[in-house]
Amino acid sequence: MAQTGVDITNLPKTDDSYCCIVVAMDHFSKRPEARSLKYYTAESVGKFLFEDVICRHLREFVNIVSADLHKLTGTQQHITNAYYPQANGFVEQQNHTIKYTFIKSLEDRSNWVECLSAVLFAYRTVKHSSTHFTPFQILYNRQVTLSVELQHNPTAKDRDSFGCET
Repeated sequence: MAQTGVDITNLPKTDDSYCCIVVAMDHFSKRPEARSLKYYTAESVGKFLFEDVICRHLREFVNIVSADLHKLTGTQQHITNAYYPQANGFVEQQNHTIKYTFIKSLEDRSNWVECLSAVLFAYRTVKHSSTHFTPFQILYNRQVTLSVELQHNPTAKDRDSFGCET
């Protein structure tokens, strides 16, 4: 992941006190990573900092922990204006997609934490309009194979890169 955008978005508070997600999005593959958080700190989002990080100007990113992490890993951090979403557009769009998916698919919006991995999986395995591939295909050079496909179609495991039959 050569360039990654990082952002935090608030969601309805859950019964377990989760209130937000931190989202990291690879600019090339469009693959999102996200984690639900009860509160956000530099430590909790530090795991999402990659080679070139573009993120909002929030205290949890601009502190000694982040500075030490960047020094240790040889990475750079670029701060964007918190009130100018276009500066971090990839992640802003991903946040919108995640929120929209929760709104459309959950009757009880307070249990979004349980559905986050399914929402991410769905996004990672759908063809992106700008790349014409799924984020999964770009990173792993093959289509995702579901266990149900192997049960009902044993030849699914014989696919080579990008789903072409061997």
